[in-house]
Amino acid sequence: MSGTKKRNKISKVLAILSIVDIVVILCGFLFRIMHWQGSNLMLVLGLSFVCYLLWGFMIYRFIVDNKKPMPTADRVFMNISYGLFFIFGAFLIVGILFLVMHWPGGRLNLIVGLVGTIIAAIICIILRIREEKNNNTQSDP
Repeated sequence: MSGTKKRNKISKVLAILSIVDIVVILCGFLFRIMHWQGSNLMLVLGLSFVCYLLWGFMIYRFIVDNKKPMPTADRVFMNISYGLFFIFGAFLIVGILFLVMHWPGGRLNLIVGLVGTIIAAIICIILRIREEKNNNTQSDP
C-alpha cells in the first residue's frame, strides 16, 4: 500500500470515528437536557474519546509534518505548538465535561484549556504562514 493511500485510509477512519463520537456527545447532551438516564455515561465516554482522538490527530500531524522539508528550528517550534495545542485542547474538553457534570475543577480546566489552546493556535498559525512564505519564495525563480 502506498503512502498516500495509507494516509487517506487513516484520514477516513479518523473522520468516521469523529462523526460517531460527535453523535454520542450530542445524544449525551440531549439526554442531559431532558434528564434521561444514561447521559452521564454518554458524556464521559464521548468527551473522553475526543481526548484520545486528539492524541491520534497529534501523532498523525507529527508524522505528516516531519516528512516535509523544513528548517530544524521551525520543525521544533511546530512540534511543540502542536503538542501544546492538543494538550490544552484536552484540558478544554475535560473542563467542559466537569462543568456539565457539576464536578469540582471545571472552571479552572476550562480557563487553562481555553487560554492555552488560543495561544498554541496563534503560534501554529504564525508558523504555517511562515512555512507558506518560505515555500512560495523557494518555488518562485
